Amino acid sequence: MKSLQLRAVVSEVEEACTAPPVTTDVAASACDQDGATTYRLAKSLGSITPTSAHRSDGEGAGGSIVLQFDRTDSDVLASATRETIDERMAILLDGRVLSAPQVMEPLTGGEVTLAFGSSAEAREVDDRLRATTSGDSR
Repeated sequence: MKSLQLRAVVSEVEEACTAPPVTTDVAASACDQDGATTYRLAKSLGSITPTSAHRSDGEGAGGSIVLQFDRTDSDVLASATRETIDERMAILLDGRVLSAPQVMEPLTGGEVTLAFGSSAEAREVDDRLRATTSGDSR
């Protein structure tokens, strides 16, 4: 599975985003998945790689993915969320902001649920998480 990068959100502007995917650990600007929001992000708080991902299509319009992490990555997640209590923390996939929730308390259980507006969106993210980094075949 692909790694997710964690960063504190400094600010965001809802406008067409042209920033390239984030490829370094320093402070940077990044787009959301749709390219509709530009985020200013602090330096990386670390990267985490799910050991498993389970997609659930809800009865409504949405879907979700439950991500589980090993002990090392769970500790990185706990540390990053401790540093961003009462702030927003961006979760980046492929250098773009996948989600930017407000952190209410440290996440110490080794599991995170990402909720999406549609089952199709959850399926697309799940596929991207599982994709190999060797490139796409069209």
